Amino acid sequence: MKSRVLLPFGALCLALILSTGCTGTGGGADLSSLTYVTEDYPPYNYMDSGSVTGIAVDILKEIAADAGTPIPAGKIRMMKWDEAYNTALSTPNTVIFSITRLPGREADFKWAGPFATQKMVLFAPKSSSITINGPEDLKNYTIGVVTNDAAIGQLKALGVPQKNMLADQNPAVIIKSLQDGRIDLWCYGQEAGTIAARKATGSASFMEPVYTLDCYDLYYAFNRNTPDPVVALFQQGLDSMIAGDNQSGTSTYEEILKRHVSS
Repeated sequence: MKSRVLLPFGALCLALILSTGCTGTGGGADLSSLTYVTEDYPPYNYMDSGSVTGIAVDILKEIAADAGTPIPAGKIRMMKWDEAYNTALSTPNTVIFSITRLPGREADFKWAGPFATQKMVLFAPKSSSITINGPEDLKNYTIGVVTNDAAIGQLKALGVPQKNMLADQNPAVIIKSLQDGRIDLWCYGQEAGTIAARKATGSASFMEPVYTLDCYDLYYAFNRNTPDPVVALFQQGLDSMIAGDNQSGTSTYEEILKRHVSS
């Protein structure tokens, strides 16, 4: 991530208003006027007691509140990943998160981040004794993937044929297929996969990571029609949050992580 000169967040908001005429009540730098779409991908975004929450959600809300444009209820929407992705691609003033920034996606969105790093792994049932020594071994297995997920392109780049991948919109369906032996492996983020398995089955002890593809940064991706000052405002807010200290001696970003990641 490139280093940036960080203005105080309030100073940036004022600079954007003076240079673009944008205000928090209808101008182009109003973060509350956007719609935010996401999937169930804990600990970054998930449902708790009927509300969308998570690391990425709390970061988003904090940035918008600091900018003076708090996000109204209902503006953050939980969907299946494929639906969220296509909505962000085709619908003006829409933001999708948490999303991996890949070369094939670069021109489709305007980007803000990164705000976290995830490890993309292949899970296998512990009872299978599967060992992956390198990418060439992956061609020997059927791999579960979430529809339109970054894992699909990553596996293809490693030479895994499309016919070896079984896609579904619902991670719980993939987890059940892994348990039942209909697939050999599941490609997903390590943290999110472990939490999803625990949520779907009561325990993640039946599976284990057997191979790591890579580590990938997570971003917020804005529909291409979003004004540049809005994206700049969001990026500056994120940078300030990560860099800044509050009265407790830790940054707001660090406090958000502690709320959602078990020790």
